Amino acid sequence: MYQNINKELAKIFKNMSHIYEFLDDKFRALAYVKAAQIIEDLPDDIRNYVATGKINDTRGIGSHTVDKILEHIKTGKIQKFEELKKLIPEDFFRPYGSARLWTKNFKKNLPKKMEELQS
Repeated sequence: MYQNINKELAKIFKNMSHIYEFLDDKFRALAYVKAAQIIEDLPDDIRNYVATGKINDTRGIGSHTVDKILEHIKTGKIQKFEELKKLIPEDFFRPYGSARLWTKNFKKNLPKKMEELQS
């Protein structure tokens, strides 16, 4: 049963990582993907780590991530994730992320296209 909450949190943090990557915040993207992997690999329910305080000593999970874990355990949501979702296209998380890939490629090529338009 504990795998469900660990997997759920890992999925949220992976999605946050994707959003931060899309927003060109590589540091946060890396931090959240690392936290997701650590949570997925935990041998026990993350709530046990919280209850015993071990979560604070878990390498790779910082205090802001711990706050988000506690928020999810208490409310079932992470407010920051809800805010981040408002910054991306609706189909961003669909399989094969057409909007994510298209937008990322578009952003990458935008300066070139703008220069071509001015020529």
